[in-house]
Amino acid sequence: MKHTPLLFKMPPRRVWLLLQGGKAFSAMLAFTVILVYHVREVGLDPLQLVLVGTALEVSILLFEVPTGIIADAFSRRGSIILGLFITGFGFIIEGLFPVFIMVALGEFIWGIGYTLGSGASQAWLTDEIGEDSAPAAFIAGVQAEQAASFLGIGLSVLVASWNLQAAILLAGALHIALGVMLMFIMSEDGYRPTRVRRTGVWTHIAVSARQGVRAIRSRQVAVLLVLVTFFLAAQSESYDRLWTAHLLQDFTLPGLGALGDVGWFGAISAVSLLVGVIITGRVRRNLDTRDPAAVARGLVVIMVLLAVLFLVFAQTDLVWLALVAVLVINPLRELFYPLHLSILNRGLDPSIRATVISMDGQIDAVGQIVGGPAMGVVGSRFGLRAALGGGALLLLPGILLAIWVAQITRRWRVGEPLQADINT
Repeated sequence: MKHTPLLFKMPPRRVWLLLQGGKAFSAMLAFTVILVYHVREVGLDPLQLVLVGTALEVSILLFEVPTGIIADAFSRRGSIILGLFITGFGFIIEGLFPVFIMVALGEFIWGIGYTLGSGASQAWLTDEIGEDSAPAAFIAGVQAEQAASFLGIGLSVLVASWNLQAAILLAGALHIALGVMLMFIMSEDGYRPTRVRRTGVWTHIAVSARQGVRAIRSRQVAVLLVLVTFFLAAQSESYDRLWTAHLLQDFTLPGLGALGDVGWFGAISAVSLLVGVIITGRVRRNLDTRDPAAVARGLVVIMVLLAVLFLVFAQTDLVWLALVAVLVINPLRELFYPLHLSILNRGLDPSIRATVISMDGQIDAVGQIVGGPAMGVVGSRFGLRAALGGGALLLLPGILLAIWVAQITRRWRVGEPLQADINT
């Protein structure tokens, strides 16, 4: 089934780069300063900081699979565009009302928007350009995100130095504007919708969900990758929500004049992006993304480095060493996901591709719900260092599972789908 844009048809790869870059630019307007906003303006404590993140992850847990199935059954293009509208509305709610309950509501709403696009966008691109071309495009998308994010950080610092809430509100408005733009230029030619059974949409959703679970369970590598996602997510929530508070409360950051804290976190985000551009560029040149064994080895290296950096950040008393750790952590995590996806994506039935990718996202949400509040309680009772260090230890089982994936993929030839039976 084809879906024609309202104005003209832009090539899918260009649309992908525009989508990834546009989302990154808009999101960085908020993300550069949103944790400073939570600490300084809203006044959240460590447990509340994590619970705000939990509201987001509960939203993803509830809606990730249903929205992926809807994208498979009706339109991935439509799902992506609707997701941008809802995400923008969530940011606007969060920025308008600086109180805990409304911030949590805003995160819950933009989490719904995220789920509408998370599986649908990768599935849309894969169907439009093919499985063999998709891994390179995924990495190119990361580079587009990095370049656009750098510009977004600069604008965020300028706007937030005047008003923190204004930066978050502008992020919401630009998400909505990007959705409108895609209505006019984004086509959908390679998409083949799954048939909605006569018994109704919800029965179809249940059937598609079972097919997605069956597709994951039938492939040993897919099962292991989903478990890797769980442990990385269990670790990441404590870091994502507490690293800003750790730097603000446990270290003394040199003054940056009128920019203050906003200037520091803008600089951290900008330099981290530059580090990411260098790392991603080297990986893109030197890693054969068609070879699942090489990609799996890359995942192991990334996870080991992350575990070391998380522990260093949690335990060091040296502000420069903590900053170095932060500058490298984010680029490594950004690189992890397209490599992880390039293995998970191989050999999937196109009719349930978005569903399976969404299920992986749902497991990510489960991991964050399990790990985040637990570390939030630790942070409230024993301090931020204990919470961040405890979170880092949750990554160790994921490293062992990633090593298992690397061992299995050595048997697969370049370009061969990963369809190993669960018992292989």
